[in-house]
Amino acid sequence: MADYVIVYFKLGSHPSSSPWSGDLEKAKTMARDGLVRRGADEWQIRSDTLDGPIVWRERRDC
Repeated sequence: MADYVIVYFKLGSHPSSSPWSGDLEKAKTMARDGLVRRGADEWQIRSDTLDGPIVWRERRDC
């Protein structure tokens, strides 16, 4: 089971997510890197599952 799920959003829609097992700081780095690659404008790190509590959230200024 993943420690976290990185959830990406583009214009309020949820185009993709990615499980992550490991350190929260590394998860933040991976999420930032994936933001541009996925063309997303926001990402969230959630605990355990897609519906888990939000652990961290950031938006990209366009």
